[in-house]
Amino acid sequence: MATVEEKVKARTRDGNKIQRVYIVKGVTDETTARAALLLSMSSTLDGFVLDDVNVSVEEITPTIFLGTVQWIKPPGVCSFQFDISTSSGHITQSISTIQKYGTNPPDHKGAIGVVKENGKQKVEGCDIEIPTFSFTINSQLEADDVDAEYIEAIWQCAGKTNDDTITINGIEYGECELLFAGCAGTEDESGKWNLSFKFLASESKTGLTIGGIEDIDKLGWHYMWIAYDDVEDATAYSIAKRPNAVYIEQVYYDADFSALGLCA
Repeated sequence: MATVEEKVKARTRDGNKIQRVYIVKGVTDETTARAALLLSMSSTLDGFVLDDVNVSVEEITPTIFLGTVQWIKPPGVCSFQFDISTSSGHITQSISTIQKYGTNPPDHKGAIGVVKENGKQKVEGCDIEIPTFSFTINSQLEADDVDAEYIEAIWQCAGKTNDDTITINGIEYGECELLFAGCAGTEDESGKWNLSFKFLASESKTGLTIGGIEDIDKLGWHYMWIAYDDVEDATAYSIAKRPNAVYIEQVYYDADFSALGLCA
């Protein structure tokens, strides 16, 4: 009678498949070992489906075989990976000035690092750590679904922002909050395509106040910059460098991300 025992320490898993290794005893040939192995396997495992075509068996002794079984991600099913961290960025304006010290220090209205150079004031700013959020959607599609038209649609979205609200993995992103950083695709031995879509997220801001300039709205990946002017500070009896205008610029084209065919 055939027996099947798993080698638990040999378990492996990634975004596209789960693999298990088994010892099959009490059989005398690979065909019987494979049949006994398949008979003991579940058709699904954690949302993955049994890949009964690529089951392999290897003879260890005349009555003991080593079997390898995989469960693969069903075509069209997506997995989600994310990375929340920080990256270095340069700013010229603070959230608020907590305190000023010295003899009548001028009020620069949040401008950071105001220094004199060649008799003129300039805003040097400072480097800080800025929160970042990126994620990858891994998807497996049938060969017929990844044709030239679909690849071109992916290409046309690369380096662009979403033109409308979109929901991915249960998270809703407003217009211009996602930047599509590209897609990598690999065709496996079965002819299916494994695709990885990478996105960078940037939160929209509303009702900002910068140096006395109020009600500033900025969509996620729009670029904001600040113009400064020399203003007489009557309290400090000196010239202060203060924001006199805020500009919001569109620096990325937008696109309809529904063309990517992503999971909601």
